[in-house]
Amino acid sequence: MIPFGWLIVVIALLIFPIALRGRRIATGQFCRACRFDLHGLTISEEHSKCPECGAAVVEESARRTSLRKSSFSGIVTSIVLILIASGLLIIGYSGAAPRVYAQFPDFLIVHLAMLGDDDATNELVPRLLSQPPISDSLWDHLIQNSLNAQADQNHDWEPIFGEILAIAWSSQRLSETQSEHYFTSALSTEFVMRGSIPMGYSEIATKFLTKPGRIHAINNDETGKIVKINVLSTKVGDAPVQTYGQNNEGTVLGTYQFSVPAQNSIWSFASGLKIEPEWSQVGTKVGDTIQVRVDYQVIIEDSPYTNNSKPLGPAILSEFSITRDVVVKDPESPLVELIQDTQRSTQVCEIFNISHLRVLRELDQDRQQWMPILGMTLRLKDKLVVPAALRVYVVVDGKEYEINSHAQESTDGGFYGSILSWRPDPENPEQLELSKELIGKLSSVTEASVIFRTDPTIANSNPAIEQVIETRVEFPNVPIQWVDRYQEIWNSTNWMEWVSPECD
Repeated sequence: MIPFGWLIVVIALLIFPIALRGRRIATGQFCRACRFDLHGLTISEEHSKCPECGAAVVEESARRTSLRKSSFSGIVTSIVLILIASGLLIIGYSGAAPRVYAQFPDFLIVHLAMLGDDDATNELVPRLLSQPPISDSLWDHLIQNSLNAQADQNHDWEPIFGEILAIAWSSQRLSETQSEHYFTSALSTEFVMRGSIPMGYSEIATKFLTKPGRIHAINNDETGKIVKINVLSTKVGDAPVQTYGQNNEGTVLGTYQFSVPAQNSIWSFASGLKIEPEWSQVGTKVGDTIQVRVDYQVIIEDSPYTNNSKPLGPAILSEFSITRDVVVKDPESPLVELIQDTQRSTQVCEIFNISHLRVLRELDQDRQQWMPILGMTLRLKDKLVVPAALRVYVVVDGKEYEINSHAQESTDGGFYGSILSWRPDPENPEQLELSKELIGKLSSVTEASVIFRTDPTIANSNPAIEQVIETRVEFPNVPIQWVDRYQEIWNSTNWMEWVSPECD
């Protein structure tokens, strides 16, 4: 209501001076004082007075060349608009808008909401779910407007559109065609491939990043659907096409629950594909550029874990054929470049925080699964300007125990929540012995050191990382927190205590 109030004030202030000046009703020579028509009068020193009022008219500034008449209706309109705007602003700033909008009829609320009125939007959402519901004609108007906005990339996306479509879907108001349009625009899939590869390297790493498209709503909503990335075939240089799956139906890289995110939330899923080139058939040499093609599908279908009153059934949203140019490098060239920059290395160190070291109190000697025995949470306090690839060590009594590794892409801002844990292989006697040794040493101390040390090869499987910074991040006195269940090692909240590193 408040934005509309100020908009009306601006319109009224634009109308008022135009209406006051009015339209031109005559042209010629007129006395500026009394508007008398001086046509036919020779203006000279002898006739320098206005015949009507006697004012001197010999100077050009004493005469006007046209007459205008103010617009009475325009002046009245601007005054009425000012009064309306004043009422809207008073209601808006007094907090009475919800009570006022609650009295408005459905058609007015619908049209105000479509114009972007926040108060009307807040009133519309509960009316969409109310009993009796708003009329079918208004629902059709809302659905069509929202689908048009979703399909038009130049149209700003508003969460109310997502809310309308999510409710329309769940209440079975979308036709089969409308449902197809809705889900077609609901996802965005980005394909990432490294731009170079050493000659003879065993694999070309790729990544599919799936995230919500034009679907954000006011509230989170479960759709009862799942998303699948299905790779059909790949081709590297001159080598034959490689197909996947039985009967060339493809191989599914990942299956994800598909939900409608709220306006301030986001989800994304990454799926990796390792393409193994047959170098003897690729037909290339060092320095050449080869083409790598990937054919894949994005599929949405009913979730097997949800009861859907209106099942969608298998639906191929889109088929993609992506081609990328890849430069063939010398076999001895590293896949990921190492950057040495003292200033940026220090910046990376300064934004790293970790939680206390969470350690399992008692080891299950008979465990059959890869369960963690210790771990910590990593937090970045600020944006990471250059990627990092790090091996993680716990240091006790001067001995380093490698517990994990972490490849971190550059970020636009800080975040927390990456869990770094050590899960010894239950069938590897050497790892089991090391885990017993480490837990035994930790049981006799209250703090341990944690070191992050750069190793570019850790990022080899992430095609989004072409180079990493050389850095060393050391946390000398990390408190130890003993836990009784391994699930507690994975627990992560923003309220935990954080430890800062020592940066030179």
